[in-house]
Amino acid sequence: AQEVIRAEHGDIPYVLLHLAGLYDDETAVPTLSNQIARIYERDLQSHFYSGPTHVGQSMVHRDDMLDAFKRAIDRRQDIPSGTVILIGEQGAAGYEALQDEIGYLIHGAANWPTIRLPKAAAAAGAWAQQKLEPVVPDALDQGEAPFIRPFMVRMADDHYELHTARARQLLGWVPK
Repeated sequence: AQEVIRAEHGDIPYVLLHLAGLYDDETAVPTLSNQIARIYERDLQSHFYSGPTHVGQSMVHRDDMLDAFKRAIDRRQDIPSGTVILIGEQGAAGYEALQDEIGYLIHGAANWPTIRLPKAAAAAGAWAQQKLEPVVPDALDQGEAPFIRPFMVRMADDHYELHTARARQLLGWVPK
């Protein structure tokens, strides 16, 4: 979509807002929702992660996103056309810290033990779960396909922390 905008905007100025993982009081990005569900259900898989447990993903609350959109519209005359602005919380909570917080909020657990699983074992497990899904009785998995896929295991080392100085500078935007 961005390439089409860049190629076809003509004389119309544009700004691209790159958004972090979106959440609000009722919804969240699928990875976070799944993580919360696994902890809530005390699923054995909630204790395993195949990447460094200090990595995480920046998020943005829906209200903060809408505020950023409004500010971009209000300041559109002052922002150079083609500017890309990152919108999200400045930091990214690490996987283990998030696990601990979710475990505490749901179950009152002081910490939620997280064991780093070797990538090869995690990828093999994700592959096997995916391949075995058609033969697993629905009584065991409630008909749900496994969430974790092998490609996700490869991405477990990725840390998505945003540098949002441009949002502060150009939009006067700071998430609440």
